[in-house]
Amino acid sequence: MRLVNRVAAIVLIGLVPLITVQIYNSLALKNARKLEIQQLALRQAEYAASEIAQITEGMHSLMTAVSKAPVVRTLDTALCGRFIQDVLSDIKYVSILTVTDATGQIKCAPSPEMLTVNVSDRAYFKESQKNAN
Repeated sequence: MRLVNRVAAIVLIGLVPLITVQIYNSLALKNARKLEIQQLALRQAEYAASEIAQITEGMHSLMTAVSKAPVVRTLDTALCGRFIQDVLSDIKYVSILTVTDATGQIKCAPSPEMLTVNVSDRAYFKESQKNAN
């Protein structure tokens, strides 16, 4: 065997562990990045769920407070409508708020035109009625 061939074989044999370590490190880095991305996605999903829970709790508190207001309980449409307008003017993230009776007829709304609307055929009303019983 010629000297050049022997030197080339020794160099190749010496490079095998280096190449193996490089491949191992690349795979380990890839797996670490994948895990990091998964953890980041999980944290973002948990944050979004927390935000949604806070919004839901805020809306529940708002609806509870509105339902306990005397003008809403008496369903005086004029006073109740002004009350709803005042509430909506103070809460920028709520665009509409109405009060309905058990049949789905809107009884209290920020505008008189809405008092002619019946929401009994809407999915959200049906769901609320189902959960109320």
